[in-house]
Amino acid sequence: MTDTPEASSTQIADAVGLQVSRTKMYLAELVASGAIVAEGSSRARKYRLKS
Repeated sequence: MTDTPEASSTQIADAVGLQVSRTKMYLAELVASGAIVAEGSSRARKYRLKS
């Protein structure tokens, strides 16, 4: 996430080599902990590092 300011769950899954479903689980944990921010809804959701 440091190379790209915003990324979708599919882009992140491809970059780290995980399935999208597993990636979404990890992203939800990171959002809940406040490490990252989710913007948008459903298919348009993008994730970025918290400023």
